[in-house]
Amino acid sequence: MAAGSWLVGLLPSAAGGSASGVAVGLTLLLAMPASALSAYLAGRVLTPRPWPRALVAVLWALLPVLTQGLAEGRVGIVAPHVLLPLVVAGVVRTMSGEASWTVVAATTLALAVAGAFAPMLLVLGALAGLALLVRGPGRSRLAGLVLALGPAAALGPALLRWWHTPALLLTGPGLTQWGGPSATALPWQLALLWPSNPDTWSDSTPVPGPVGSWLPMVLPLLTVPVVAGGVLALVRRGRVSAGLWTLGALTVTGLVLALVAPRVTIGRAYLDARPGHTGKLANLTTWPGVPLDLAAIGLLGALLVVLGSGSGGLVEGRWRRGLRVGATGVAAAGLTLCALALAVVLGYRTMGATITTAGDAVPQAARDQLSSPLANRYLVVEVRGGRLGYELWSDASGTLARELPTGEAPPAVETEALDRALASGSASTAGPDAAAALADLGVGFVGVTSATEAPVITRLDTTAGLSRAAGEGEINLWRVLPRTSPTHGEAVPSSRLRLVDPAGVPLAMVPVSGPGLTVDTELDAADATAGARLVAAQDPRWSAAVRVSADGRTIAASPGTGYPSYVLPQGAKHLQVESLAAHSWWWWATIAWVGLLLLLALPFGTRSRQPGAGPAREGIA
Repeated sequence: MAAGSWLVGLLPSAAGGSASGVAVGLTLLLAMPASALSAYLAGRVLTPRPWPRALVAVLWALLPVLTQGLAEGRVGIVAPHVLLPLVVAGVVRTMSGEASWTVVAATTLALAVAGAFAPMLLVLGALAGLALLVRGPGRSRLAGLVLALGPAAALGPALLRWWHTPALLLTGPGLTQWGGPSATALPWQLALLWPSNPDTWSDSTPVPGPVGSWLPMVLPLLTVPVVAGGVLALVRRGRVSAGLWTLGALTVTGLVLALVAPRVTIGRAYLDARPGHTGKLANLTTWPGVPLDLAAIGLLGALLVVLGSGSGGLVEGRWRRGLRVGATGVAAAGLTLCALALAVVLGYRTMGATITTAGDAVPQAARDQLSSPLANRYLVVEVRGGRLGYELWSDASGTLARELPTGEAPPAVETEALDRALASGSASTAGPDAAAALADLGVGFVGVTSATEAPVITRLDTTAGLSRAAGEGEINLWRVLPRTSPTHGEAVPSSRLRLVDPAGVPLAMVPVSGPGLTVDTELDAADATAGARLVAAQDPRWSAAVRVSADGRTIAASPGTGYPSYVLPQGAKHLQVESLAAHSWWWWATIAWVGLLLLLALPFGTRSRQPGAGPAREGIA
């Protein structure tokens, strides 16, 4: 999503808005047509006939896994759902021993992208590759090794977060079930490829009259034709190819994982937490959508083999040809009605809704300074369960979608500064150094929700160094007033990087010119006095990830000073702060590997067919 956000940010229409939000909106909007296109193209591995591929592609795009995921805002399901048909098609071709290195490389890249959003696919892909390495025919064994290790290698150091938190392998962005037991589908609904309980729809899309009471129980039955047809196709009599074995294994694996997922706790968090109420501590589980996608692609793939064979294959008997044609027609009609019904349900589910970017939790006045040269922070204060809580926002705050709670404690310098600001003084009046503590932490604005108890608001109103600002909605806003520089007599606003004198009095703010608090600026001679220091309102560990230099000479961080601090040479004129690349050799190796895969995946030329080989060679029936 980072690349998509960057591209959207280049558009004139995205100016002043959230590029990430627009990118997410476009991703959700294009998810269904992209899923249908990928399923149609991937279906050629199973049959060259266009109409069965088109029918199955529409069904794939309308499956409840995607439609419910989109309705619930689960952006992490889009990439796996779009790429999974192509990945499975590549694996089937590889297992048949007919895949070229172009197919193997493209499959590896697709699996890497899908696995970045749904890590369990990387694990399952590695197992499939190892099975191919052990029992595959001919050169497909080497291809199996590439499929087993290649996708993970293409992600590089990003694998470390899964190494440190193995539970993340079972989830992904937006693929955690935070809604509690009531949102999880029943076992029979999971077997019909519904990842979430339709009963929860009544809260957002109520159905009037008695229909509303029985409709949620009937909705899962819409996918009965898909499941029944797929099962019949898998158990039909006749020769079973390696491709059908693969589809059957996907179906069984997906259903088993989907049934087990709601029963495996991968974390705990407070649900429905709000000001004045801590919420209920609940278990977090894996959303079963990704496993159901595996089961669905196995069933639809087997169904495509039958429909694409031109004879159905579901019946045997004396009037074999006529019955096959009739069975094929009935199956196609039933699946078409199923697709239409799913489309109607999706239309009603989203009736009156529009795809919009989520409102920013940060007021506009504070948001403007988060990404400005000040790079300061926004502090949200609220009361939870009678206790004062807080949240710090910066230009790097937040994630695309929730996965698991980090469980990491805030840095000690952060908690100490906020204790000074929020806990000093009497119950109704803050201490004299409250505003200074906030400024030292780089806080430019303080926001309080309207539901917070009145004494907290009164306390902030009477705090020296804070000034009321125009809030937004239910947010009361205060601005941290600038401090005065003793050298210039000018105001020094709150910023993440600042120059201070030996006594810690701020001399000037240091403008940030890029991501990661990058600095490349000229210093005023009056500020680079003897003993002047550069102070960063950061965790002390930040100093290990950057290089600070004055006039081209690297400066080491001063030990034991709380915030990262650097003593500047007297008379220094030029200051630079650069981020150091972590695991640089690993990233370069990853780039080389991805580049090789891209080169192999490019379809240069066309492989010649064997003499007499017809279109039927592309199928696995």
